[in-house]
Amino acid sequence: MKKQTGITIFWCFVLWAATRLFPDQLYLPLFCEGPARLAAGYYGSPLCMPLSFTARGITLETARSCGATDFFVMVFMILPPRWWRLFAAYGITLLTNTARLIILIPATAVIHASFPERFYSLGHQVVGTAVFLPALVLIWEGVRYVKRRKHGQCIH
Repeated sequence: MKKQTGITIFWCFVLWAATRLFPDQLYLPLFCEGPARLAAGYYGSPLCMPLSFTARGITLETARSCGATDFFVMVFMILPPRWWRLFAAYGITLLTNTARLIILIPATAVIHASFPERFYSLGHQVVGTAVFLPALVLIWEGVRYVKRRKHGQCIH
């Protein structure tokens, strides 16, 4: 068990470092373009380059900081060590980040109407936390549930 944990930590560090070293030409299409394209499609808005769309009068620009790679590494670490773990973590990250972008449009309207401009970036971070943290908790609990069920333990 300890050897498996060490291997997981090693691969998480490798993934984290690799995503930091990706050039923008690779990083943006892998982590930013998909969620931005899906969120723009949800609102029926075209995706403009460089990765921005306008919905309900609000323009969202997706940049490298919107890629959710830290979330990707955390999901990778939570999932059980199987061959599909990397693909599952990537898919979950893209879907969760898409949900964040979709929620960000109405949240931005509320933030802009309710707070001074100096709080806009804080509001953006709060929305990200409000989406990513519950997703991590759900993934964690889902993995725990499957493990307990697999080992025949009572589930309360």
